[in-house]
Amino acid sequence: MHTLGARRGIGVLVAAALLALALVPATASAGPRPAKVMSLNLYLGADLTPAITAGSPAALAEAGGDIWETVQRTNFPARAKILARDIVNGDPDLIGLQEAAKWYTGIPDGPPIPPFNGSPAGTQVYDFQASLLAELAALGQPYVEVVSQNEANIEGPTDLGFDIRLQQRDVILAKKSKVDAGEITWSN
Repeated sequence: MHTLGARRGIGVLVAAALLALALVPATASAGPRPAKVMSLNLYLGADLTPAITAGSPAALAEAGGDIWETVQRTNFPARAKILARDIVNGDPDLIGLQEAAKWYTGIPDGPPIPPFNGSPAGTQVYDFQASLLAELAALGQPYVEVVSQNEANIEGPTDLGFDIRLQQRDVILAKKSKVDAGEITWSN
């Protein structure tokens, strides 16, 4: 599902990647070297349509529970290992990430709480970008964030006794060794 904000975010990522390409410094003998770029949609983990189209508070809470269970089944920590290997094999200088999600819950310390209780979902459970960066570093290919753009920050109830919240960003990563060597630079 593409929204105007998502399309604008992708446009920002493409513009920033092109800017980075223009800023690759020339070497004494070889001249400028184009940057190798990869685009990767991390997939936020679930289809949000049932929550968006829910016709009642009960349907919204049920959709929220289904979304949370689907996010868990898509198992981003396991997917991050596979994605990191694909990135290392592709050896890009820059990576444009879409749907770099952070998922939070409002799981209480005590008994489950009813939907629409106002308790914020403030306990971070997943950070897709951090997981991917950790896997890349473990494979000896660390990357750093160059720029990010917030795309969504939405929260809703579940029928599981807690709220869930999704923060979603688009991000550009650069290979740390290229940044450290001054081969990739950027401004503003």
